[in-house]
Amino acid sequence: MKLYRPCALAATAAVTLALAGGSANAASGNGAQVVDTESCFEDPARGTFCQNLRQVFNVSEAGSSGNVNVTFVSRLEGTYTGTGVFEGCSSEQSDRDNTHVLTTADGEQVFHFSGKSQFANTCSPGGSFNCETQFNITYANGELRHDATRFTCDEPLAP
Repeated sequence: MKLYRPCALAATAAVTLALAGGSANAASGNGAQVVDTESCFEDPARGTFCQNLRQVFNVSEAGSSGNVNVTFVSRLEGTYTGTGVFEGCSSEQSDRDNTHVLTTADGEQVFHFSGKSQFANTCSPGGSFNCETQFNITYANGELRHDATRFTCDEPLAP
């Protein structure tokens, strides 16, 4: 069941890259497609939301065997600074994902996904918390070889 999230991420990356079209940065020398986007949104009642997203998608043949390697790397940095009723509130988010797929003539041989997500929220008054999630999943030759998820979260501070 957990394998669906990485597949969805890889599919989302492919669609994002296809839609980005002309806005993508020049491809690197090895054929990788790179998309960098930065944006901020100002909501007078709530605050400012900003994000910086970098995605790298690369498909390459692995020698004369006909095997195909697909690599997808994504990094998202986001910030929020509150205004109005949310004055004194802020949050930071950092997501880093790495997906690698090896496909041979016999089908998908290796699917590896690793990722790390960090989230920190501060609201004064109201306390703060920091959370981190790490994933590491490997599916190879038709079986799940490794599936590890670690989640840690500080308890919210009392107001």
